[in-house]
Amino acid sequence: MSGLADILQSALGGDALSKIAGQLGTDEAGAQKAVGAALPKIIGRMKENADDPAGAAALANAVNKDHDGSLLDNVGGFLGGGQSSGPGAQIMGKVFGGDQSQAQAAVADEAGISHDQAGNLMGMLGPLVMGALGKTGASSGGVQASGLSGMLGGLLGGGGGGLGSLLGGLLSGGGGGSGSAGQGAGAGAMMGKVTGMLDQNKDGSVMDDVQRLAKGGFLQKIMAMFKKK
Repeated sequence: MSGLADILQSALGGDALSKIAGQLGTDEAGAQKAVGAALPKIIGRMKENADDPAGAAALANAVNKDHDGSLLDNVGGFLGGGQSSGPGAQIMGKVFGGDQSQAQAAVADEAGISHDQAGNLMGMLGPLVMGALGKTGASSGGVQASGLSGMLGGLLGGGGGGLGSLLGGLLSGGGGGSGSAGQGAGAGAMMGKVTGMLDQNKDGSVMDDVQRLAKGGFLQKIMAMFKKK
């Protein structure tokens, strides 16, 4: 798993999911589903912003100025406060711009939560992603704008160390180990491969790509991947 994915999985391990569940008024399974819906969209939009040099510079400046990763030293305390307003919501406003409400609606629909709950969740996850980015640059004087698109794209990509493995780790209870956790990591790797194959525009969501590929035999491609396992 890449450094950024490692940092995020660590941040979302322990009692983080139970804290998120408490804020959303659901159980941990519901929180896992909601994080799985929101996190790819947040990272995908950051990647889209970082593809533009001006956007990359703005993101790097925000990370280096306000997000050194120290937030990740007390994730439980941060998540316990909820983020329907305040810094988390402001970060999401800058990341998504005028599309923020639309993004919340997409997360709400996919996760089966309300629009306001989706906004609260994204406000919790956004600062964690920013903190994780800050932590990757802590030993090198800060993150470099020129490297952000590649870093975020690597997390979204279909390899075994990307977002699929991260989410698979969360579904298996986080951390390493064997047994069900190892099976969860394997499932995450397969999820990463499928996501990487379908998410052709690397926006963190496969729905738009599925619609384009619906007439191109994408189901047969997925089945072929599983037959090789």
